[in-house]
Amino acid sequence: MNTRKKYLHLRRIVMIAIRVIFFFLFPTVFSASFAGIKYICTQLAAKQPLEPNAFLITLIAIAAFTIIFGRFFCGFACAFGTYGDVLYAIGQLIRGKKPFQRLKKTGMLPDRGGIINPVLGKIFRYGKYIVLLVTVLLCFFNRSDLITNLSPWVIFSRLQAYKLPPADLVLAIVLFIAISVGMFLTPRFFCRFLCPLGAVFSLLPIAPFSTVRLNKENCAKSCGMCSVVCPAHLDLPDKEENIPQIHSECFACAKCTYSCPKDANCGAGTIPGKAKGLIWLGIKAGALLCICFLIK
Repeated sequence: MNTRKKYLHLRRIVMIAIRVIFFFLFPTVFSASFAGIKYICTQLAAKQPLEPNAFLITLIAIAAFTIIFGRFFCGFACAFGTYGDVLYAIGQLIRGKKPFQRLKKTGMLPDRGGIINPVLGKIFRYGKYIVLLVTVLLCFFNRSDLITNLSPWVIFSRLQAYKLPPADLVLAIVLFIAISVGMFLTPRFFCRFLCPLGAVFSLLPIAPFSTVRLNKENCAKSCGMCSVVCPAHLDLPDKEENIPQIHSECFACAKCTYSCPKDANCGAGTIPGKAKGLIWLGIKAGALLCICFLIK
């Protein structure tokens, strides 16, 4: 096994380990952060002061971490995001079987990039801001109960706790099933198009040393591998460009860095390749683990 393949294999093991740890030890960080958003909205609507509580502290802590390291939480530590990645991986395995390969050639099955192509993806990504706006309005009008009745996360959290979801949450169950199908067919379906917490994080500034860029002058001719493997279908900006919209949609997964045929041609200060990439992966995971332990 050559050095490049060795790092790729080791990185895959480390990534799976990180996701498993956060999935089972801290599955409620997403819901706690989202509850922090609802708390802010309801307090402002009631013209009441914000007081530090577990939800608000969790939201602030994860937001601060995101500003420094990018959307690493979304890429590695969100339980619902991991659930979606597992579903999509299963979908890829099924679609890789010979009978499904024949269907794929007819256009009846999606290719590796999912059923939503990059052009539509750029439009649909605004869907998460609509979901966030609806959430804010419901909180302001004191109808946060509707959020619970419609939230797929409520169903997911019940299933994760090995409990059946309440039978009266029919719409939430339907939405959960529909979103699961979307995640089965398209990478990061919920994260990219529907997640209100992801919408908040995408509005945050990202530290320059954590924004991924590309040295286009050194790119292999007609390569584009970084865009092909990117779960958000991003076209990376040149090292001289600064496009906040692209940085805000990046999940800091480093797939672009490790797929690049020319080492160190794309990446960020906290998202390098090879051994440094593994070290930074451990640093970010360790820092986030410490934060989660402190706010638990």
